Amino acid sequence: MTVNVSEYLREAAANDPDGIALVEHRAERRELSWRQFDEAADAIARGLSGRGLVAGQRVAVVMAN
Repeated sequence: MTVNVSEYLREAAANDPDGIALVEHRAERRELSWRQFDEAADAIARGLSGRGLVAGQRVAVVMAN
């Protein structure tokens, strides 16, 4: 079974574009709407494509807990 998270993200952005998708607590609280989150994901995808990755290739995501 293949799961494409971008499809779920795009659907959420279409259904509730201004809803809160992500809350980050660091030095300051930061919130991203579903629209902003989708736009950021698209920007990352463009960057990966620009480096030669194609749809279906796997990438690792490393982030803080």
